[in-house]
Amino acid sequence: MPPAVRQPMFEGTFSITRTLLRAVGGMALALGLIFVPLSPAFSGQIIIIDTNLGATDVYGNGSPPNGSGPPTADTATDNAVNVLSGGAVGGNVYGGYAESYSGAATATGNSAAISGGTVSGSVYGGEAASYSGAATATGNSVTVGGGTVNGDIYGGYTHSDLGAATATGNSV
Repeated sequence: MPPAVRQPMFEGTFSITRTLLRAVGGMALALGLIFVPLSPAFSGQIIIIDTNLGATDVYGNGSPPNGSGPPTADTATDNAVNVLSGGAVGGNVYGGYAESYSGAATATGNSAAISGGTVSGSVYGGEAASYSGAATATGNSVTVGGGTVNGDIYGGYTHSDLGAATATGNSV
């Protein structure tokens, strides 16, 4: 299967005010309609969640993992997910997520804020994963001011099978 290619469908704030099966900055799957983003690098996307999304993960930059990863470098910069009162995420929340199969993955300046609602999984300010290149998470953050997080909380998280994995300057 060829890797996914993504492109933003809009810029700015994406507010979810009704139940969606999957919601990511620049992509939404709801009522059988699929909007596919087509660019490998997203920045400045914001998702606000104030309703129950069911059992799903939420990615602030519209870059969910696709099983094989983009073939070259991937970057997630300055994206955000905010879970408000009444919001419920049945999976994990990623402020920004970068994944690469053969190059570097970098997550920088992404954030997740939980001020109410419930996250059943873990919360990541920014995550970078690369199968054969370097993975770097820098300056990502998570803020919890209310609500419930049932999993772990990571300001920045990295993983690389063959390259260096570095997380610096991240905060919770």
